[in-house]
Amino acid sequence: MAASLECNLWLRARTADKLSHQLCGKGITAFSKSELLLPAGTARDVPSYFKTRPILRFLGKKIAHFLHDYHSSSFPYLGFEESNGEHNQLTPQQLQNLVGRTQTYVSGGGPRRCPGELKIHSLLRIGHTDFGGEQFVRSSLPHSKLDACSRSDFVFFIPPPPFNTKSRCDFSAGLESCWYGRVVLLFSMKVDCDEDQPLNCPCAMIEVMYDYSTPDWGRQAGQEGTKMVYLPAPDDWHTINSERGVPGGGRTAPVVYIVPVDAILGRLALVPAGTHGTIPATMSERRQAVFPMGVCDRKNEPGTGSRLFYINSWAMQWPSDHPIRSAADWAAECS
Repeated sequence: MAASLECNLWLRARTADKLSHQLCGKGITAFSKSELLLPAGTARDVPSYFKTRPILRFLGKKIAHFLHDYHSSSFPYLGFEESNGEHNQLTPQQLQNLVGRTQTYVSGGGPRRCPGELKIHSLLRIGHTDFGGEQFVRSSLPHSKLDACSRSDFVFFIPPPPFNTKSRCDFSAGLESCWYGRVVLLFSMKVDCDEDQPLNCPCAMIEVMYDYSTPDWGRQAGQEGTKMVYLPAPDDWHTINSERGVPGGGRTAPVVYIVPVDAILGRLALVPAGTHGTIPATMSERRQAVFPMGVCDRKNEPGTGSRLFYINSWAMQWPSDHPIRSAADWAAECS
């Protein structure tokens, strides 16, 4: 986060069309078509990274919805309806067809060194044409033995269609207009269209956060100009759902979207809220009004609910950014 703190994140985000995005490295190839098409509730004979990072079980389905959200015009023969953003419109046949359009990359780096439908990256560099310095957004590789959550950065980004229909240059970044979330995976893929050249898609899979709607919280806490947000799924969501025999549902599961990497506006500065950084059990009776997508701590088990944060707007707008200076400017200053 240190490099990002040298940047005025909100100032840069307000000119989103001047941001530059680059996935670093050649990437490792991963995920076969059959793996991407595994149902989210499949419990046996799954790759190891689906067991260690169960949120990746949603990847194939979300790739199909990403293509529907952003590139439906490239698939006229599939007869898509306009996306409603709820990811409930595609039939099983359409899901399979879209995932089947991904091109297979030849063997690349990584432990398995085998072909795959995706190239996975661990780092996204975000620059700006008017300012020096860069931001770095990280996510864990599927095969990483490191704690996936600790290596996954939080970001703020332009909402996907139809929640936003403006172009990057027309989008007005603000506390209420942006979406927030944790980067699950950074990857690129090539997809065959019906008629045009293949799509080259650098993407980010993001676990979306929601507003924690406690009335007057900012004024009471002395934090005006910020807001509280939460990750709907608790850290142990998959374990609990599996114990109840509902590996794909049950207790609140993550809400996931895939967006182009150029929709990411910057790193998100967060501070854990409360004593344990989760929604306390005392809020159980206010769930519907305050955090309808999340869960509170279990009784006498603090830290088991949805993770809760407030956005550190001060850290995102306090730094004095440094404009890029031309050689002529430097020469004039030194003369």
